[in-house]
Amino acid sequence: MSTAILALSENGELQKIHDKWLSRKACGSQVTGLESDQLQLQSFLGLFLICGIACFLALLVYFCLTIRDFSQHFPEESNPSIGGSSRFSRLQKFLSFVDKKEDVWKSMSKRKRRDMLSNDYGKC
Repeated sequence: MSTAILALSENGELQKIHDKWLSRKACGSQVTGLESDQLQLQSFLGLFLICGIACFLALLVYFCLTIRDFSQHFPEESNPSIGGSSRFSRLQKFLSFVDKKEDVWKSMSKRKRRDMLSNDYGKC
């Protein structure tokens, strides 16, 4: 293959192919066509929209699952006399629950990583 490329470059055919297919020279009438072929931010609008909707749905599902787990661990106490203070304390409980849940996941991933590393070293 390299000898064929060398032969093309020696007789000038390679330069003709390059000029025909890879040249950036454009006539005055073709300039407007090139501008419309360029990618703009609007070209990716559909992609951004799909990614944004997917991220929003994933966040919504995560939030709903976290609320469901919280309501299973801490059932709501029905004491209407407390009012706004109860909502604030429930919000504090929810945030601490989410924080503890995140710590549990972090420790589980660290433990998993440590176990995988110890298994890899044990095999050597």
